[in-house]
Amino acid sequence: MGFAAILAAGWFVIPALFTSSPAVRHQAHILWPWFVGMQPAAGIVFALDGVLIGAGDVAFMRTITVIAAVGAFAPLNLAGLDLGWGIGGVWAGLTAFIVVRLVGMVLRTRGGRWLVLGEQL
Repeated sequence: MGFAAILAAGWFVIPALFTSSPAVRHQAHILWPWFVGMQPAAGIVFALDGVLIGAGDVAFMRTITVIAAVGAFAPLNLAGLDLGWGIGGVWAGLTAFIVVRLVGMVLRTRGGRWLVLGEQL
């Protein structure tokens, strides 16, 4: 949450550090709310990636990633293309991708199916 707050506070300054182009900064300001809002969920998802990789539960990770890509990211990007959402639509799709993965991974880690104790013969 803290990092997201820093990014939110820097919505004007941070893009200006990378470009002097007003058009590019305008596009950054369009995607910025999606970028900031996604940060807490993405932090949890990436931490759980490490937990599940360490536990050898990569088959589940593959499946939830495909579900998130096909069921959330792609449809939102296609809708954004059709509706003229521009870069905001791309970031809406990315945020949906992270949220679907978050829900799936939190549900997965609430149970014990992902736990592997030692080598399984």
